[in-house]
Amino acid sequence: MRRFSSIHEIPENLWDGLVAEEHPYHTHRLIRAVEDARVERSRFWHLLFYDGNRAVSSAVLSAFTVSLDLFLGPAFQKLAAIVRRRFPRFLRIDVLFCGLPASFGQSNVIVRDGVLALLVREMESIAHESGLRFFCIKEFKAHELPRVDALEDHGFFRGSSIPYMSMDVRWRTFDEYLGSLRHSYRRHIRRSLAKLGTIRIVAGGAEVVSPRRFFELYCNVMARSETKLEMLNEAFFERLWIELGAELQVVAAVDDDHVLGAALLVKSGTTLNFMLVGLPATRQTPNDVYFNLLYAIVEQAIRQRCERLNLGQTAYWGKQQIGGEAEEEFLFFKAASPWLHALLRSLRRILFPRLKLQSARVFK
Repeated sequence: MRRFSSIHEIPENLWDGLVAEEHPYHTHRLIRAVEDARVERSRFWHLLFYDGNRAVSSAVLSAFTVSLDLFLGPAFQKLAAIVRRRFPRFLRIDVLFCGLPASFGQSNVIVRDGVLALLVREMESIAHESGLRFFCIKEFKAHELPRVDALEDHGFFRGSSIPYMSMDVRWRTFDEYLGSLRHSYRRHIRRSLAKLGTIRIVAGGAEVVSPRRFFELYCNVMARSETKLEMLNEAFFERLWIELGAELQVVAAVDDDHVLGAALLVKSGTTLNFMLVGLPATRQTPNDVYFNLLYAIVEQAIRQRCERLNLGQTAYWGKQQIGGEAEEEFLFFKAASPWLHALLRSLRRILFPRLKLQSARVFK
């Protein structure tokens, strides 16, 4: 195993040679964008795991400050904000993550036999050197748990994260997709499409919207978010436009030349990934900007002959209405102090509550 303090120390072809299609947010270029932007003023460590002289696995570690009231709802978060006026560090802790300071709902470790034990050992070593007392390895979907449940043997406890939405793409045209929906959902889409009026939905690359404009729209979304692990900065979007280049796809709602809302997409193999969205300052818009962006994303997945559309986390009802299905996600947490670890473990259902979504019968 080798540790690096910057992704720039590792050849891109070596790193990306280990990345499979199911890890679209573990590529060298995306990690460069996060690291170079210094999102959340994070510190980074990058690990390569070897079998003899051959690299077989990789992981990204980052350390930044999080609030333990993250998942506790607006009422408790308001109470915590009041307490922080007197005690600024209340429920705020510095955590060493296996993962990026960017919530894309996927893990940043490629799991191979023997890797988890080495990963934990290296995290403990870094934490000792850096004075960090909390560890988190994030995020894993329910079907991935058999590969990572051994983390509990290394002293971690499992907690719930927020669910991940995705859908299979099985239609040849958008009209065929509409025809597969139950009447009430199809009617809702047609009504939203009619509300566009003179607004155009534009699909293209990075030229569709500037990094600065997208950051402004992204800030509107984050201002309304009840669960916010981190806040991406403008520098991240500037780097993302450069690093992803032609790989970055954008769908946008445009009024004349003014971008009202936009979504960022990245394709990996036969999967289209909905990465981030930026929206108007007002939640309710006469043109149904958010819903029309969702429909445009579905249409892009169909046009590009994708088999899967990953829709990410949050905004569940809107994504369920277009056919998205939820899968539970989990994280693994550990405190260096045994008594504090026992306390947090006993509170895991409060600190990391399970959000169970009811399935919507969208299709005929």
